[in-house]
Amino acid sequence: MSVWESHRGRLARRRALERDDGRCLLCGNLATDVHHRIPRSLAPARKFDLDNLVSLCRWDHLWVENTPEESRPRGFLLHSWDDPAAIPVRSIFGVLMLTPYGTTQQITEGAQP
Repeated sequence: MSVWESHRGRLARRRALERDDGRCLLCGNLATDVHHRIPRSLAPARKFDLDNLVSLCRWDHLWVENTPEESRPRGFLLHSWDDPAAIPVRSIFGVLMLTPYGTTQQITEGAQP
C-alpha cells in the first residue's frame, strides 16, 4: 500500500497541496507530487507531518531527490535529526517556514523565524 492510500495519507497530501495552493514550491507550476523533506525511510513517524511535506511537480521532485547537495541548503531535503519546523524552505514564493498545522510563514532571509 502506498503511503498516500491510507485515510491519513490522503488527508496529509491534500492539506499540503492546499497549503501550497497546488503549486510546485520550486518552479511555481502545477504540483503533482508531495515530497517528504525527511525521507520516510529515515523518519517513518513524520511521514504525515505537514512541516515535513512540500508540494512539487514531478520534474522538481526528481531533481530534489537526485541532487541532495543542492536541495539541502534550500530546505527541500533534510537529515533525520533535523526539525522541519525549524528549517525554512527557500521556494519560488520566498523563504517559508512550514508549521505542523498546515500553515506557512514567510520570513525575511537572515531573520530569525
